[in-house]
Amino acid sequence: SAGGNISLTGNATLYAVWSSNTPTPTNAGIQIRNYTPHREEAYRTTITFTAETFNAPAEATVHWYLDGRDVYIGNQYTVSQATDYYSIQAKLIGTNGDVLAESGVENVSIKNGFFARLIAFFRILFGHLPVIVQSTRDVL
Repeated sequence: SAGGNISLTGNATLYAVWSSNTPTPTNAGIQIRNYTPHREEAYRTTITFTAETFNAPAEATVHWYLDGRDVYIGNQYTVSQATDYYSIQAKLIGTNGDVLAESGVENVSIKNGFFARLIAFFRILFGHLPVIVQSTRDVL
């Protein structure tokens, strides 16, 4: 109800207009920049993932889920020197805790056989472990 009083004199026709007090959806979205559903990387590779959002409310936050667990809040998340398989996903969370949008899940397999570990050992000796910045897809 509008909650107001109207005073009329003479003849008048009134039409009621209904309006919902429920806010409309924001159509917010989120994705992992340079998203790849499945990938395989070298043993002890470090990857920095970056979230891209659109139509996000100002108070919404990006949450990173590693293997299904909420582990970090922020626009970027780094998995350092991975030694085994993991999955990563970004979710846009509203102030009331509701999930406004979810990215796809990126599944990262790590080559961890004997030779992969041996190569990583020598890379450690020479300071050349792979580092991937997902926002640019560069390998450093």
